[in-house]
Amino acid sequence: MSVLKGGLFVAGLLFLMGFVADESKKGIKIALTFDDGPSHFETPVLLKILKKKKVKATFFLLGEHIEKYPEVAKSIVKAGHQVGNHGYNHPNFDSLSKDLMHYQITKTDSLIRSVGYKGEIVFRAPYEQVPPTLQSYLDQNGRTYAASTLNGRDWEVPPVTTIVKRIEKDVVPGSVIVLHDSAPKTDKVRERINSVEAARMLITNLKVKGYRFVRMDQL
Repeated sequence: MSVLKGGLFVAGLLFLMGFVADESKKGIKIALTFDDGPSHFETPVLLKILKKKKVKATFFLLGEHIEKYPEVAKSIVKAGHQVGNHGYNHPNFDSLSKDLMHYQITKTDSLIRSVGYKGEIVFRAPYEQVPPTLQSYLDQNGRTYAASTLNGRDWEVPPVTTIVKRIEKDVVPGSVIVLHDSAPKTDKVRERINSVEAARMLITNLKVKGYRFVRMDQL
């Protein structure tokens, strides 16, 4: 009887060790997301980094930027990243009628489809402001809202190390990090290059800590 108990204990221990090892191998899932793209400079640089680091991310695109840079948008899709809708021209949805909400979302949906994306198109509002009218619209149309949980406030254009520290101090399993690979209503070259470099550093640092970067639909 003691042998049986001991065998069960050893078997259980080996199972637990295997489970822990398997979970360690998988890593702790977090998602890296980018708003306001695509851009003609930062997004291609970012895509090269993600490919080199073997990371899949989620891009929330602006319709007007897809129109400007359709080939860059196609590159995002071709690389296997998830694509979401961020409105057509980065409006404040709190001030829009339902008709204008519908226009902003459906026009951008069409543009996302035009660059070859086949998956579900999730939605994230500019400024992450979701007034009751927008929530009602999303509910009535069966749309998924894809909120972030961790913002490096890179839109303030701080130094790269500041962005990285802001995120690393608060990251937890399941975090949805938001950075920006472009800026709304502007086309300045390198305006978001600090965000791209911060993404490179975050991927390196957080992988060492056991985190694994996935698309939002893989969390």
